[in-house]
Amino acid sequence: YTSLSSFSKIWMSGHLLFSNSIGTNDIFESRKITSFGSCKPPVYKEKSELKALGHLNDLLREELAKYKQISLTQDYSDDFLGYSSPMMWGQYAEKAKGVCIELDLRDILEHNTKCLKSKIDYTDNVPIIDIDGGIDLSTKEYISKYIEENIYDIFFKKHNHWSYENEYRIVSNKLDYIEIKEAVKKVFAPYNEGDVEFKIVEKLLDGSNVDIQFLIPTGSPNARKISSFSWNKMKESINN
Repeated sequence: YTSLSSFSKIWMSGHLLFSNSIGTNDIFESRKITSFGSCKPPVYKEKSELKALGHLNDLLREELAKYKQISLTQDYSDDFLGYSSPMMWGQYAEKAKGVCIELDLRDILEHNTKCLKSKIDYTDNVPIIDIDGGIDLSTKEYISKYIEENIYDIFFKKHNHWSYENEYRIVSNKLDYIEIKEAVKKVFAPYNEGDVEFKIVEKLLDGSNVDIQFLIPTGSPNARKISSFSWNKMKESINN
């Protein structure tokens, strides 16, 4: 899910950019809540243990900020596909004025082997970086090593409040983007044929094999859901 403006840049470049892992819209994750038990913090002539732990927390955030992430939405089930979440359209696609891009995850995994990739594990507990056991974090190198050894607990767990996102996450501290041009399979557009926004999408995708899918509400008033139909197939049937 993204804005029309961002989609234009993604399609023209063939790149999906990583975002900062610090400063996300999840307040728990954005602040990376840390619990300090028994550990060895860096010492820079602090006058109290509290100040030493405060300095450690700053260094930890500095190292965590080197990691960036890309968030994708998976299919929820066989009959509830990733593009059909009203909440996701409202929250991440410019209040349903943007688009949803269907990507072939297998293609992404095959061509971006230097990234960490996993489904998000949703939990009833607020994810906490729990530092205990007398671990030595007295240098940046030790802090970096600690993050690498605990990377999945740090970056691939979220509170159940966010489970509606059904997120699949890609994380890297080396890359600024991943190549996705060949992974784009469909673009879902909440527009009408005569809308300027639709004409922009159609023009961008002209000459490609990517199918444009129109969104349509289906079901009874008490069991409404979002479905789609192929613009490309509809054009073919009209022309024939």
